[in-house]
Amino acid sequence: MAAAGRILTLLLWGHLLELWTPCHTADPAYPRLRLSHKELLDLNRTSIFESPSGFLDLQTMMLDEYQERLFIGGRDIVYSLNLERISDGYKEIHWPSPPSKVEECIMKGKDTNDCANYVRVLHHYNRTHLLTCATGAFDPLCAFIRVGYHSEDPVFHLEPHRSERGRGRCPFDPSSSFVSTLVGSELFTGLYSDYWAREPAIFC
Repeated sequence: MAAAGRILTLLLWGHLLELWTPCHTADPAYPRLRLSHKELLDLNRTSIFESPSGFLDLQTMMLDEYQERLFIGGRDIVYSLNLERISDGYKEIHWPSPPSKVEECIMKGKDTNDCANYVRVLHHYNRTHLLTCATGAFDPLCAFIRVGYHSEDPVFHLEPHRSERGRGRCPFDPSSSFVSTLVGSELFTGLYSDYWAREPAIFC
C-alpha cells in the first residue's frame, strides 16, 4: 500500500451500502461485498492519506464508529484518522522498540527491518481505551491507548505505565500468521507461541 514513500489508504465510510445490491451473494465461499479499485474511484468515494513518516507497513486497522475515527497500526506507529478529514485531522503515536531491544534482536540473527515494533493488535477495550499489542523486536508487548470520550477534544496517547508482556497475545514475527478478537475484557488469539514460529497455539 506504499510506493515511493506514499501511503494510499482507501476509506469506505458511509457509502458502502450503495454497492451492496449488485455484489451480494448467498454463497459463503465469496465475500458478501466485493469492491474494485476502479469502482471506488469512479464513485469518488475514496480518501487519500499520505503518511508523513513515509513507509507505513500497514498491519491492522480498526473502525470506531462512536469516535468517528479509523485507527491504523503499522511499523513503529499508530494513527488515529478523522473520517471527515483524513489528511489533516489525524493524530499519531510513535512507538518504536528501544535500541537495546533492536540490538538484541539483530544479534539473535533477525533482519533489521523485522526488529522494529509492528503493531498487530488494536481492539476497543472500553469507551476510553484501546488495547494494543506489538512485536517489540521479537519481544511482544501490550499497552493501552487512551482515546477519551466522543464529547471530548480527541485524546490519543499511549499509557506506558500500563504496558505488559505480550507473549501469547501477539506474535514475535511481524510476518507471522495471526488472528485475535476481544470478548469483554478477554483477548483470544491464534498464533505461533514460540520465537521461531514452530508451535501454533490458541490463547485466551
